[in-house]
Amino acid sequence: GELLPSIYIMLGYLQGNLAHQYDLWEHCVHTVLNLPKDVDDDMLYLAALLHDIGKPECMTLGKDDRDSNVHYYGHPKASMEIVRDEVIPCLEAAGVCLSMEDKKRLLYYVEYHDYRFSRREKHLKKHFGMVSPEELKHLLLLEIADAKAHVMFAFVEERIQICEGWLRVLENNVD
Repeated sequence: GELLPSIYIMLGYLQGNLAHQYDLWEHCVHTVLNLPKDVDDDMLYLAALLHDIGKPECMTLGKDDRDSNVHYYGHPKASMEIVRDEVIPCLEAAGVCLSMEDKKRLLYYVEYHDYRFSRREKHLKKHFGMVSPEELKHLLLLEIADAKAHVMFAFVEERIQICEGWLRVLENNVD
């Protein structure tokens, strides 16, 4: 917390959504724990820890009495902006040196962690213009880890299956 004061808002923040069984901090920690332990990209783990930091800024209540869930529209972009404008400067002030490439990957992972890939190839191709195949694989790993930190509703399980399918396609075409 001393290194990154921005995370304090996540501690004990109840998400008020049936798909979430953890507070915001616990959800992010579970996301980190759901990642493979052998990925050679520290920015992926840092992104997993910070991916939802913008949720409190984006909270909206359900539209009517039938929707008691809290929603967080636009939270990936808000999270990326907090990481860019608050977290990275705090890390640098503490002597943590991040290269421009590290910052670029970190911000990409946070901004697109909730991209909601579909089975349509165009959604995958969009990312090829932005990042390397390896970085796209890491984003898919983050999407899977994030989904596994949710309650396993059918739509969450489908998100995992879609991302795992694209991950297999990438691994078969890149390796």
